[in-house]
Amino acid sequence: MGRKPTLQIGGVLILLFWTITAFVNHVGLLCFAAVLGGYGVGATFVVLPLYLSEVSDSRVRGSNCSLFFLMFSAGILYGSFMHQYFKKTAACLLSLPIPIAFLFIINCSWTPESPYFLVAKEKFAEARRVLLDLGMKEEGKYVATDDLIEFDNVTVHFHRGHDPCRHMFRIKENRNALFTQAIIFMVQVSSSYVPILFTSMNIFIRVTGDMRPAPAENLYSAIQLFGSIFCFLVIDSYDRKPLLLTSCFIVIAGQICLGLCYYFDSEGIHHVHSWVFVFVTSFFIMGYSIGLGPIPWILMAETFGPHIRSLAASGLVLMVSIFLLSIPRVFLQIAKHLGVYMACWIFSAVVSLGASCIFFLFVETRHKTIHSMANDMEEEMLYCGEDPRRSQLRLIES
Repeated sequence: MGRKPTLQIGGVLILLFWTITAFVNHVGLLCFAAVLGGYGVGATFVVLPLYLSEVSDSRVRGSNCSLFFLMFSAGILYGSFMHQYFKKTAACLLSLPIPIAFLFIINCSWTPESPYFLVAKEKFAEARRVLLDLGMKEEGKYVATDDLIEFDNVTVHFHRGHDPCRHMFRIKENRNALFTQAIIFMVQVSSSYVPILFTSMNIFIRVTGDMRPAPAENLYSAIQLFGSIFCFLVIDSYDRKPLLLTSCFIVIAGQICLGLCYYFDSEGIHHVHSWVFVFVTSFFIMGYSIGLGPIPWILMAETFGPHIRSLAASGLVLMVSIFLLSIPRVFLQIAKHLGVYMACWIFSAVVSLGASCIFFLFVETRHKTIHSMANDMEEEMLYCGEDPRRSQLRLIES
């Protein structure tokens, strides 16, 4: 179908979800709306990072893709404020999801299709025209982007008759990329961001007395937004690997410290002031939002060659969805039977193991063009067993 039609369909589903949610109170229709919203958000989480990566110059690709997580964090903060002070219909209208979804659909109608999707469909002339349109202008003339400079070489990596699924698992480099990206997403979910926030809400009630946990939600959402802004500002100035490992280190330290706080408090060894829990949780959220939150979505669009990127992204988002359903439940079960501190320590060990794998397996992608990353993997040369110049000649002749 292409990136544009998929994004438009996702926008329509999200628009239907918010429209039904705002004006309908029937349980069956609300469940139906939730299904539509799930499909819409799922499609958007797969396609939008890919599209942002494929239409961005390599020098600003990281910041453009990190906007995805930044705006997601901003939406959480704004939506939490609206739903605390207004009823359902008013909150849905004032938080502006309906007009934003409508504008998203309209915007997708005039934005260009991804040039790399066009190349995958062997529409080379149209792809080159899109790359020219995306180029920067200086003194009225187009200046070619890095990807356009290497455009003629990109066609080497696309061939008729190759099954993307078979291609993804047959080539060693593709398998390694899929394994590394799966580990990164596993570390992201194993940080236990969601269940730690759930348990921290109870701590915030102790801090604020009889107040609802709404102030905690606002505080933590604001910290996540601040961390997302920091990532947006530095992601193209520093390599992905140091930022990701720094984020992992802060998350591990936060989990260990939270575990110690819960251990001392629950075992009666030493009373831990409730504001210490709030501070450590805030430290944990900051560490998560500067790396483990946004960077896996950026890497999902950068790691794979254009020929298999859509399939790999779909599989990874499905895997993340399964992790998000299972890992928080495992965390809460461990917390119930062994204590919250033991759950924090167990998952800190999991994140530590994942961070070690990232240290040894991760291949840097910053400022590399999509072609150069595919060339590093040599995916088509290994697959075809032929001189790439002969492959290119065969494509031109056909």
